[in-house]
Amino acid sequence: MWTYLPQLDGLRAIAVYLVLLYHARLSQVTGGFIGVDLFFVLSGFLVSNVIFAEIDKRGRFSLGGFYARRVRRLLPAAVLVVVATSVAFVIVSDVVRRISMVSDARAALLYYANWHFLSQSTDYFAQDLEPSPFLHFWSLAVEEQFYIFFPILIAILVRRATRFARATAVVCGILFAGSVASQIFWAFREPNHAYYGTDARLYQLLAGVLLALLLRARPQVLAGVRGRVLSVAGIVAILLFASNRVDVSASVRGFVATGASVAVIGGLTMLPDGWLARLLSRPTPVYLGKISYGTYLWHWPVILVLREVLTVRPYTIAALAFALSTGLAALSYQIFELPIRTQPRLVTLRWSAVLAGLTTSALVAAFLVAPVLQADRLPALRSFGGASAAAAAAKAKIPGDGPVPKGIDWKAAVHDLGHSKNCPATDVKACMVVANNGPLVLVVGDSFANMLGPMFVKLARDHGFSLAQNVVQGCPWPSDLVDSAQTHALQSQCATAREHWYATALPQLKPALVVLVMKPRDTTPHLATLEKSRSGQLSSLTPSQLIYRTMSDTVKQIRGLGPKVLLLQSVLDASPALPLNCLARSTRLSQCAVKYPTVFPASDGYMQALAASLAGVSTASIDPVVCPTPPLCVPYRGGQIVFRDRHHIMTGFAVANRAKIWDLFVRSGATQGL
Repeated sequence: MWTYLPQLDGLRAIAVYLVLLYHARLSQVTGGFIGVDLFFVLSGFLVSNVIFAEIDKRGRFSLGGFYARRVRRLLPAAVLVVVATSVAFVIVSDVVRRISMVSDARAALLYYANWHFLSQSTDYFAQDLEPSPFLHFWSLAVEEQFYIFFPILIAILVRRATRFARATAVVCGILFAGSVASQIFWAFREPNHAYYGTDARLYQLLAGVLLALLLRARPQVLAGVRGRVLSVAGIVAILLFASNRVDVSASVRGFVATGASVAVIGGLTMLPDGWLARLLSRPTPVYLGKISYGTYLWHWPVILVLREVLTVRPYTIAALAFALSTGLAALSYQIFELPIRTQPRLVTLRWSAVLAGLTTSALVAAFLVAPVLQADRLPALRSFGGASAAAAAAKAKIPGDGPVPKGIDWKAAVHDLGHSKNCPATDVKACMVVANNGPLVLVVGDSFANMLGPMFVKLARDHGFSLAQNVVQGCPWPSDLVDSAQTHALQSQCATAREHWYATALPQLKPALVVLVMKPRDTTPHLATLEKSRSGQLSSLTPSQLIYRTMSDTVKQIRGLGPKVLLLQSVLDASPALPLNCLARSTRLSQCAVKYPTVFPASDGYMQALAASLAGVSTASIDPVVCPTPPLCVPYRGGQIVFRDRHHIMTGFAVANRAKIWDLFVRSGATQGL
């Protein structure tokens, strides 16, 4: 029953431009990402129909032929876009940002991007973060993983099953139900997995397969008025749920989009003469649909490059991205993709074409993307995140100002993340880092404690005390403080590392001093999620009261068990927001000057109040070491980069300046007896 249906190409055009408008941040298209859901259902439907048509014609199915067609169809454009994007970002972006893109590009080329970004806990909806230009390859990875698995399944069934269509429907139905269950499970437990995970998105591709099986077995189901109504209702639902008119979760939107996609694809297939099918079969939407794969590949890096070089409204970004990504896709399609797909000698190749394509992709991933993206050169088009500080620097000389030094190891700087240990209360020996004859110092905290971890190791060896650490990134040290914005897995990890840990672990460790370090939780985003996370006795407290209460209760609990307590206050909030990136794209240190804060987090005051009211409790701030020349400080001193990002200093800087930081600890009174 399968023939080419131009109206489905027209439907592809709708899908790709919904995604483009969403990525351009148009407020009216806040659900435009469901264009990907439509793509998934379409892919499942079209690919399965091609396979079933081959089985009808030949009675068997060629895996090599299928994979060769997929390689010729998908891989050349993907490799071209990855290479071109890498070169483009050398022109517009700094090396610090580009270093992290290397693994992203490799994941894109080898089609495991969805799991790669999931492992990094990348939030697809976190629009305030600097996203990777290869982020959109996650959906192509899901499709490619399906294209590997599904043909093998069909090849097995066509050989073994006596009733092929029935067996295929049963197996795909079971897999569909399992994937739906996975989507529901992860939607509540970890939304990022629900969005990126192949297991959670497979149901959409299988919905297309099941639709193909249904129409082959019972085409009358979507014939006549029923098909016409469903196709119109489907397209209306897709456009409605792509808009800002419906406020539902991504998972719910995905379920609706899947059902709507099945309806519109089925209706368009069975009613090729309907008005919607005729509209989508017109030359323009059909051509845009034919190049939609390329448009999808190009649109996201185009949008990011435009944002790098222009400060314009989303409508302008959308219009420029539409024109540029469509133009690039058309050019690539005509002069690069189409010749590879239709060249007679290449068409006859099977496994050798697969091997050649995969080898090319692997070689580019292994040997090309890193040298390009890690090229240590200033971007040709650059802006300075520290514009206000630079303007102030022009009026007043900053101590330490000078040219940005040559030969900085940016890769080492990007990966200078610190290191530390954590342990369960049942195995406190795992917390031990340095064993000396002196008293034990225990460091507890989150990523702030992690960045200072190597410094504490050096201090322990310098001053002869023993050191233990219980550090979990993302976990504040108060035992009853929870951030509901964190993933379920991290919340569970934090609960294990904090709740009841002090009462159980401290009597075993017997530390003389407990150093508590964390990122301030009294910024606006944290306050909102902290408020939502509380229940029972603490539910009536305001977020600020909650922070103080949990800090106070934890400090009193520790003091009640004997150890002294040192509370490390927040490290100054660096401006520009990305000081390391600013340094990598600047010529002088003053262009990235950091302003000493005039307002400090309220939690710093809470710590000072606890130190003033409780015996054996001290507090210290390392800001005088981080920024010794207020009101402005250069981000590079003594051969060391000072800041890794807005909230963290470099581990190497802390180690190099440990003597000065130790002096601050001594002045606080916390080190007496060590």
